[in-house]
Amino acid sequence: MIKTKLRNVYRNKKLSDLSVYGFGQAFNLVTPILVVPFIISICGIENYGKIGVALSLAFFLIVFIDYGSEIISVREISLQRDDKVTVAEIFSTTQLAKTMMLLLIIGFCSILFFTIPYFRDEFLLYIFTLSILIGQVVNPVWFLQGVENYKLITVVNVISKLLYLTFVFLFIREEGDYIFVNLYWGLGAIIANVGMLIYLNLNYKFKLLNKNFVSAKKYIVQNFQIFTSQLFTSLQMYLPIMLIGWLGSNVLAGQYKVVEQIIGIFRTYILLSFNFLYPKICYGIEESYKRTVRYWAVSNGINALFVFVCLVVIAIFRVEIINYFTKLEVVKITEVLLLALLIPAIQALQIPLKQLLLAMNRNSVYVRISFLQTLLILLFVSVSLVYSDLFAVIWAIIISELIISFAYLYFLILYRKK
Repeated sequence: MIKTKLRNVYRNKKLSDLSVYGFGQAFNLVTPILVVPFIISICGIENYGKIGVALSLAFFLIVFIDYGSEIISVREISLQRDDKVTVAEIFSTTQLAKTMMLLLIIGFCSILFFTIPYFRDEFLLYIFTLSILIGQVVNPVWFLQGVENYKLITVVNVISKLLYLTFVFLFIREEGDYIFVNLYWGLGAIIANVGMLIYLNLNYKFKLLNKNFVSAKKYIVQNFQIFTSQLFTSLQMYLPIMLIGWLGSNVLAGQYKVVEQIIGIFRTYILLSFNFLYPKICYGIEESYKRTVRYWAVSNGINALFVFVCLVVIAIFRVEIINYFTKLEVVKITEVLLLALLIPAIQALQIPLKQLLLAMNRNSVYVRISFLQTLLILLFVSVSLVYSDLFAVIWAIIISELIISFAYLYFLILYRKK
């Protein structure tokens, strides 16, 4: 009787966590739907392309800031959550390592932006974009994921996005204001994340920054492999638009960004589902492999079905959706979108395979697969841009995603536990 009641309480808590977390992430997904048409209408599709390229560069550099914390530190916190001393050490070491990486990245980028003509021409845009990196350093979501405190994750996400929306709608008034859009993203993140860090310090009594540089250096060395894999993953996500902007044109980058913004909603949802399920799968796979795999299959199967249904709806109303974002090149962008919907359909199956492989601690295999995918995207997208054709770019991404999906499946079958 007592066991049944405890099980019901646990299930109700998980349902509550999922509902709260889902609300916060739904807000993340709605934000670009609200803000992108406004930015394009004021700043134009070409400047929106510039914003997108700079934003993608920032998201790529975030990998250096996080340095695998969203995988390794989340896993460590999840496994050691009952040991407050160990949890405090993990928290402090991770924060110090992230701060050290930020200083290195800002120094490197300052030189890069001064010397490379492409960046020098948009110097203020790229300098302001670095605020996003500062916001990521003080981002405690990785810790909250480890302890599975999804209510606080939702709070910090909603506040940061509300601030971003407020800044954009209040202060973006003319075409030249495009240089401030990414700054407002960064400011929203900084304010929300610093507030949450202060709250954590009051409640958990953590030292936000210790001076144990030896531990931080050890953390950086030990996590190099997983950092490398995350670096490749980030390149896979953000390299296409950066290549389009650098090798093609800002107009082409703007058109791609509109399509990417729509399909990116599904990728974001899938990755957020990854983050929600990952700690439980890491914890459970050590206790009961078969039971955890069943939970993994059912949970991700439901997610994939939901994604497929939503993609069908997007395909049906694709013209109306593109018209909502922009009135320029509607026919072309609509056709590109229809093809691009295959990408999140594949990712809805591929990312769960990656999740299980990581939970099995097969990091070296993950690194090799990520490296292969990065090379494929770099090669295929670069070749496709010879024709300055978005359709060729989308096909390049689709082919690479399919190849990598089969690679994940092959290694999971190879390493499955009997």
